[in-house]
Amino acid sequence: LSDPTYAAVVQRILSFLPSISIASCKRVCRLWRTVASTPSELWSKLELTGAPATDAAVRSLSSHLCLLQDLSLRSNGVTDTSLMTIALSCPILRTADVGGEQVTGLGAAALLHGCRRLTTLSLVRTFITAFQVLEPHVNLRLLVMDSNGGDVDVFPALAWSCPSLLSLVVRHSVLTEEGLAALGQHCWSLETIELEDSDLEEPALECSDEGIAILVEGCSNIRSVTLNEVTGITGTTVEQIIRKCYRLESLVLHATEGNESLRLNFDLSELDAPCLQELKRLELDIFGAEDWQIEAICLRSPNLRELAVAQGKHIDHRSLKSVFQACPHLEKVSLSGINVQESDLVNLVHCCEQIREFELYMKEDEEDEEDEEDEEDESGQSDGGLAASVFRRMEMMDQS
Repeated sequence: LSDPTYAAVVQRILSFLPSISIASCKRVCRLWRTVASTPSELWSKLELTGAPATDAAVRSLSSHLCLLQDLSLRSNGVTDTSLMTIALSCPILRTADVGGEQVTGLGAAALLHGCRRLTTLSLVRTFITAFQVLEPHVNLRLLVMDSNGGDVDVFPALAWSCPSLLSLVVRHSVLTEEGLAALGQHCWSLETIELEDSDLEEPALECSDEGIAILVEGCSNIRSVTLNEVTGITGTTVEQIIRKCYRLESLVLHATEGNESLRLNFDLSELDAPCLQELKRLELDIFGAEDWQIEAICLRSPNLRELAVAQGKHIDHRSLKSVFQACPHLEKVSLSGINVQESDLVNLVHCCEQIREFELYMKEDEEDEEDEEDEEDESGQSDGGLAASVFRRMEMMDQS
């Protein structure tokens, strides 16, 4: 059994087991104990979720984790003690996905302080009310804060701690104008920002036009912006993003229900020449988007590849034709509630030979809404004849 071949076979067997089970396999025999105890690729990834994820379980595995690179630790049984253990035991950790109501800023700070090679940190359903590290973490590139239970904005401290941050995702967590300003001041290299808050009664994101303006002013390299049901912002935010983010490649705006202040209420014809030149994805679900506004944006976006517009009742076939002609690289289109007749739209198919995915939801009378929902369930489109015409055109292009 001392033959290295046997050890390789055992290691291969153990590689199919979860980490907590590998530790239990040490009891099988001396060879299995040696293989399971030796730091190797078996311990490069650790995933503990649910009931097995406790401080005791993490502590029992700590001696095997010197080569750990990917960590997934989600459980309400996990506390800051587990994160401190990880920080002391995993010097080359690169990715950490941590969640638990007992995890606070103390554990998150310990993780950043001990794991200096960490590039991705995801904090889900934690309770962080304070955050402090002794020195900035220069390697962290992606930070996700999802459903933090604390009622304090910790992003001013986080921004100082992570100056090399490239991507920031904040969902259902407190973020105020002060936090946005801190991000704009410290995280100059920020390229992607995603903000989401679907709680209309008690929104956690307390954003403002002024805060977004400071953010985009400081982070001139922003390439992707997603604002999903964020309250407190108006069309001024959209204007600042378009005017300041010359490298913008993706813009996704979804207004909260009943929010009529988030709209394109500025003069698009006065935009500087570099604006929107790099834009590849545009997704708008905002109130009162006019056809000339969509047309003006697309005319300035020659590299546009994906276009999605909801609440498009003011969009007609003339503006669509201009969009298709102005965007030769357009590949995916999704339009809902547009004011276009079937006869007009079928003629437009000849103007969009490059498009591979086409989703159309036609404008219907209010009294026919229920019938429209039934038709969508059956065919996936609100107008079967139109969908058939469009997709026949797509199939012919694919065959050619």
